[in-house]
Amino acid sequence: IYLAGVFAGSLSSFVFNPQVNLLGGSGGCYSLIGAQLATLILNWHEDHAIVFRRFRTHKTAKILHGKLIRNLKLFGLVIFMICDVIVFYYKSNSDISYVAHAFGFISGFFIAFIITRDRIENSWEKYSKIILAVIFAILFFIGVLWNFCVFGHC
Repeated sequence: IYLAGVFAGSLSSFVFNPQVNLLGGSGGCYSLIGAQLATLILNWHEDHAIVFRRFRTHKTAKILHGKLIRNLKLFGLVIFMICDVIVFYYKSNSDISYVAHAFGFISGFFIAFIITRDRIENSWEKYSKIILAVIFAILFFIGVLWNFCVFGHC
């Protein structure tokens, strides 16, 4: 997921913002954030309670309320995204490739939605996985083709 975010971020930065030099793997970091959102969406109704097994077998398992934890995860992701949009709004003319961040997030969401283990898979999730796989393959192919055609290798 991380490497897909790095590749998608670098390709999208080259297509939409070629004058910005890339440094680092921020597209991959944002892909992991997108993957977290995808796993939250896929397992939203299945996370009712989280059971932790204990090392000492004579004690009962500890149960945490899954609804609170999943809502806190979603709240943290939303706060992070709001803060990132605010930073983008105030520093949009800097040398940071926000396009790489956005497409890293999108690719992480797509890849995680496709490959993440879903506890109970509904029919809409199966069709969504197929549609997202096709969309991701098409966008990735267009990015690679664009990259080769700009350098005159077409």
